[in-house]
Amino acid sequence: MPKGPWTAGLIAALALAATPGIAAPIDEPPSKAYVPGNQTLFSEGVAAFDAGDYAKAYAIFSNLAGHDDLAALRNIAFMERKGLGTERNPQAALKHYETAARAGLPTAAADLGQMLLYGEAGPADPKAALPWLKMAAQANHPMAQFLLGQMYEFGEAVPQDYARAEILYAAAAARGLKPAIYRLSYLKGWAAPKFDGDEAAGDAGH
Repeated sequence: MPKGPWTAGLIAALALAATPGIAAPIDEPPSKAYVPGNQTLFSEGVAAFDAGDYAKAYAIFSNLAGHDDLAALRNIAFMERKGLGTERNPQAALKHYETAARAGLPTAAADLGQMLLYGEAGPADPKAALPWLKMAAQANHPMAQFLLGQMYEFGEAVPQDYARAEILYAAAAARGLKPAIYRLSYLKGWAAPKFDGDEAAGDAGH
């Protein structure tokens, strides 16, 4: 937990502040569409990945993705993005993330938005990233909330809006994302937070 002016109650209160398009955290289980279709096989893929047998993991997830398993489809996109168990192919990763995102998987939307924002499969395209990051942020994905907050803070593909940026950062901070805590403290004019084990918080502006 961060030290200083930060408390769990403060972060939660900021995160729940009302703003159009930003939902409060939801602790409900994922819908059936997000649950692997064959949990046993999916777990085998995860175990293979964790053991460094990326070729086996990629084969398992590819098989599951062929049976409409969105989580597996996102996993093969990640492996194509990083070149694990298959050739690095950011264009294929982008396509698979988009397929999973259009089917309603918020984590895939966050990944897709990040790839577009950073230009991992071509020129950076913040405008194209925006709707995907919004979709994921509305589903309380902390990294999407943080990236969207940065876009509003700096006016990238959206009108500059510090208030909206603060609320997005607060939502991500409530889920423990350190960069969001740093940016929020910077915008609020608070002392940069220090975490257990940190020598220093660093420059919140970079």
